[in-house]
Amino acid sequence: KVWSPQNYDYRYRGSVTLKTAFALSINMAAINTAEAIGINNAIKVARRLGLKGKLEPNLATAIGAGGASTLEMASAYGAFAVKGSYINPVSIIVVKDRDGNDLERYDPQVVLAVKANVVEDMCEMLRAVITQGTGRKAGAVPDAYGKTGTTQDLRDAWFVGFTPQLSTAVWVGNDAYTPMPRASGGDVCAPIWVNFMSQALKLNPRNRPDYTNTSPSGQPGGESTAIGSDGPLRLRICPDSGQIATNRCPHWNTRRFKPGEAPTRACELHPGSPLNPVPQASATNSADSTPAPVPIDIIPDNTPPVEEIHIRDDGGNNETRTEAPTKPRTDPIITVDICADSNQRATYYCPATRTIRVRQSEAPKSECPLHRPPNP
Repeated sequence: KVWSPQNYDYRYRGSVTLKTAFALSINMAAINTAEAIGINNAIKVARRLGLKGKLEPNLATAIGAGGASTLEMASAYGAFAVKGSYINPVSIIVVKDRDGNDLERYDPQVVLAVKANVVEDMCEMLRAVITQGTGRKAGAVPDAYGKTGTTQDLRDAWFVGFTPQLSTAVWVGNDAYTPMPRASGGDVCAPIWVNFMSQALKLNPRNRPDYTNTSPSGQPGGESTAIGSDGPLRLRICPDSGQIATNRCPHWNTRRFKPGEAPTRACELHPGSPLNPVPQASATNSADSTPAPVPIDIIPDNTPPVEEIHIRDDGGNNETRTEAPTKPRTDPIITVDICADSNQRATYYCPATRTIRVRQSEAPKSECPLHRPPNP
């Protein structure tokens, strides 16, 4: 039988970023990525994250063809909440007698499964699922990250998500394992996840160990996630020119550069105000000095947190921007997701979106007319 994978909505969007692919749960992007890096390498990472089931060395594994329990999935995603350290799940940590003395104690095995720079990128994508993609219904939980999943035959629906305190997996299916028409992980599982997490996060964890600084051997001293002045530089890049994106670029991606390797000129295809401080060189003359709405993920670290798309690095950044004069409270600043193609309010079907902060009076009023649900 010929394997013909498809996206859940049967649409194909061409070239997309990994962030967009994650947010919209695009199967073909996952398959192409697994093919590019080698499916065996992907399986090795899955094993380090505690997936013990049968994982065949074929591309179907990239979109969930292998089996995994909810406990395995919750534990795997939990590694991203603690800087890449996989913690082998245990049910009983300590047994005490009636006087409070320890009779038995079990310390979980901790292994650094994923490097810190990979964790940062993964968290950026997992956050986009909540703020822009198929997991929007999980957005009621603060600082939520996660991923939806729905099998092609509609027999399984998943949502696996975490906060800095707790990782939880939800699976929904029929007892007879029959199809569930119109059931998806984002619609069915995410609300269950929200209901549980809303209650569970109220519990006060006591004497919780710190597993966030662990080396591959399980000993302290692992790679730090802090990115300071000597570490990688994150810039918004125009994919058309490869130069620093401006407010006139129709699309931009966030990329990490080693010191000395970052581009130094603002985009010459779309002249405008650069979205980043230009390193070691001034930006090209702007054709329009009026700044565009500032994308949410270039706000400096001292700004109070709002609906974010990525995890900020612990080392801070040097980005600055000039605040517009304060307007009366009758025109507050709001956060809006817009389509990168139409610059109107984004819908679920927009392939590339940006999150902006604008005055309420200046925000787009209409939904994107370019990207609509497929015809039944």
